[in-house]
Amino acid sequence: MQDSPLLIVPPARMPCRYFLLRHRLARLLRALGVDSTDSIETLAAAVAQRLGVSIDLAEYPFRVPGFFAATIRTDDGYHVLVQSETSREHQAHITGHELAHILCGTTESAAQAIVNGTHRTGDYSNPEERDAEFVARTLTTWIRADLDARLPTQADAHAARLMRSLEDRIAWA
Repeated sequence: MQDSPLLIVPPARMPCRYFLLRHRLARLLRALGVDSTDSIETLAAAVAQRLGVSIDLAEYPFRVPGFFAATIRTDDGYHVLVQSETSREHQAHITGHELAHILCGTTESAAQAIVNGTHRTGDYSNPEERDAEFVARTLTTWIRADLDARLPTQADAHAARLMRSLEDRIAWA
């Protein structure tokens, strides 16, 4: 049985599709009370509470090269396993990708793609994988998962201005 989505993805050929998806995701994140100071774990807890299930996040040493994550659906909720052999920022993105599948209700079809051998890391010919990547990137931008990767403070005014421009993020108003 397919999961019920919290986030309705617009049809594939719809004009301004990703603009609309970003708008819907921002509205959902506001409704969940997720703020830019929150972590990916806080986001997972908010999604779990809204769905009335548990979402357990854990690191797992997947073979390298290979898969970066797996989401297992149980009667009680989800177990998200994330590659332990990568950076913290990458783990946040991977977790965001798996949460995107949960939000969009595509965990079952993503699992079926793995079983069928049609799921490949970095292959975005599957629209659900493209959507999950877009949502993951938007989630990690929203919660500022990049904060640990900030540039050092710049003493020079020109360098500081350049640094601020590199740190700009999408306006969410």
